[in-house]
Amino acid sequence: MTSPPPTVEPAEHDSDPGTLRLPTVSCDPIASLSPVPIEVYALDRTWTVPAMSAEDWLRILWRGEYLDPELIFPGLVGAYDLLYEALFDGTISVEEAFEISMEVLEEASGYRWWYTLRAATFIRSSWSRLAGLVALDPARTSLGMYITSYIGIAVQNIPPKNAVRLVEELVEVPPAYAEREFDEAAELQAFLDAMS
Repeated sequence: MTSPPPTVEPAEHDSDPGTLRLPTVSCDPIASLSPVPIEVYALDRTWTVPAMSAEDWLRILWRGEYLDPELIFPGLVGAYDLLYEALFDGTISVEEAFEISMEVLEEASGYRWWYTLRAATFIRSSWSRLAGLVALDPARTSLGMYITSYIGIAVQNIPPKNAVRLVEELVEVPPAYAEREFDEAAELQAFLDAMS
């Protein structure tokens, strides 16, 4: 016998004991509406990543055991020669190229890059059990909307404690970025305090 699917409410509300309290997931909902081209400024010019569906993105994210950020930048804009030249002469660092790739991924999904990568891994590993429950065609929707739908279906179809753990694992900031995230949040708060 399975338990009824949990309801999801914001953590700040008191609710009955049967309500599942999931961690907050920050998302840009506009990015989820439809696939759109993404402009990237790098190597002294603006590059355009074409509008791509969830299917297109998942094919990139699922290639190989680990994501090669070069599949995104320069891969999606065809700038391999220029990037390798810039890496060789020091115009751009490997870290900067990685950051550009991850910014593109965030714009495509509306989620932080680590959430997107972990969600894509989870989608792949649970595909045979859950993909049939998602009513969206990945070839016709955005990456962000597909991730949102898939994770939403997942948390309704796994035990509540596993659902909470899943979302906690997806949103956890990688250690190398945790300090940067904290510093950026502190800078923004200081700016807002100064404005008021």
